[in-house]
Amino acid sequence: MWAEDAGVVGKVRRCAVCGRPLPAESTVRRRYCSAACGMRAYRARRRAVQREMLAAAVISAEAAAWFEQADARRARLTAWARCPGCGVVVWAGVRRRADAVFCSARCRVRVWRARQSESGQQDDHNV
Repeated sequence: MWAEDAGVVGKVRRCAVCGRPLPAESTVRRRYCSAACGMRAYRARRRAVQREMLAAAVISAEAAAWFEQADARRARLTAWARCPGCGVVVWAGVRRRADAVFCSARCRVRVWRARQSESGQQDDHNV
């Protein structure tokens, strides 16, 4: 992608997200053409990390049933527990605290809200 036709000698640098050319006066460290492209790249990186964490920490319910079938397997695999919110298996200490009870904050809040509604209490925060 040489920019000889535009009167510029050298290679034109492009945005890492959308492919538009970066301004000629931009610094060497600049990777995105706008703040919107920078934010789009940040969100994509954040989603990738969240997907990786979820894949590393949670096992399907079918796998959980397999683990619970035999006492010998359960004795060898002591570092896992079932999430009381959704029932999936959570590996203790895998990208989370070793004493984690729930697979995510969403499940923790869901169980807390269910417990509050069962007891008939209201949130003091919404008064």
